[in-house]
Amino acid sequence: EAVRFQNTTFTVFDIAGKDRIMRLGNIYADRSADGLIFVVDSSTSSQEATEQLHRGILQWNTKKVLLILANKQDLEGAMDVDQLSLALKLSELPGDWTYHVQKTSGLTGQGFHEGLQWMLETLDKHAAI
Repeated sequence: EAVRFQNTTFTVFDIAGKDRIMRLGNIYADRSADGLIFVVDSSTSSQEATEQLHRGILQWNTKKVLLILANKQDLEGAMDVDQLSLALKLSELPGDWTYHVQKTSGLTGQGFHEGLQWMLETLDKHAAI
């Protein structure tokens, strides 16, 4: 699926699910990606999400730019950015990743454009290096 934001088209793959992330990761690992966007349910603490993230990023040939969309921020008890960063063990990502956790709500659309804007600006910085 393609998502258009400003003058950029993002190609989106739904790689959710324990086994699907590995299969799709293997299929697309040879394709060069400019970055990864990982959507996570921030209303629950999921070890599976942490495992998927860490396993999945090893499968992709990217410029090591990661946007995490912390979805469901509209729900009471949703983890804040610091809590989610700890739960996802972002400090333990292998290699030299630039990442950002953006609070979002799929229900209201809050934070989505801001996250994509961060991704575009960060990719531009990486291209200049």
